[in-house]
Amino acid sequence: LPFPSLKRLHVGKSYTAPSPPQVASYLRIDLDAPQLYQLSYYFHAILPPALSRLTRLSISKSDFRSIEPPIIQNQIELPELLELQIAKCEPGPILCALSTPALQVLIFYSEFTSDEPPEELPEYPHLRDLQWSDVGGDPTFNLVFRHCPNLTRYANYVVEREKKVYHGMTDGPTIFHGPGRMNSIEWPRLEEVLFDCASCVDLLALMDLVPTIKRIRILKDPCEFGDVNVEKERLVELREKVEVALWLDAWTDV
Repeated sequence: LPFPSLKRLHVGKSYTAPSPPQVASYLRIDLDAPQLYQLSYYFHAILPPALSRLTRLSISKSDFRSIEPPIIQNQIELPELLELQIAKCEPGPILCALSTPALQVLIFYSEFTSDEPPEELPEYPHLRDLQWSDVGGDPTFNLVFRHCPNLTRYANYVVEREKKVYHGMTDGPTIFHGPGRMNSIEWPRLEEVLFDCASCVDLLALMDLVPTIKRIRILKDPCEFGDVNVEKERLVELREKVEVALWLDAWTDV
């Protein structure tokens, strides 16, 4: 049934048995709600109408590879979508299915790297904020990062989930240590970077590559990496160049 006046919809954990019974466990539910501007759902795919006015979309635990009937590339047009959150599911098929030319914020949370990187993705020319859980080398992240030429903020964890990632931090950001290391990356003109853990030596090297950076947040004390005395000296040097916040300390200029 249509929902002509519905503005926001949140569907939590739920199970809808297919009728008649089908092999696929994930259902595609087409929603007739032309005024909808916020949608979040868990498991089954709830799809807004064509050329939806949706501005925020949150998808959790949904497998677009298994949905029946299947969703083809760029089938879901969301011309006004500004923020997309994907949690605990394969991001590639979702990013391929959605056409989001105005997207400004992309958030991906998972405890595992993606399995199947998409063959291609569109450019995200308006994307300014990318938050992507860093749990190791992730080919989908690499592809997404290359398609965001105008990023101004990048976090290798999801903001407001700091306490969930803190105890698992052991290595520096994967983006620093991939093939060719950070020198091989075409960095956008970032202004703010947030890392769960990083050494000041690496951060100073990043500053040389991306001189537009103004603020750096590190959740874990960088002095726990390598030589303590060296890291303390480099932290002083880093703070002479940019504003540095540790853990959840407030920015001094806010």
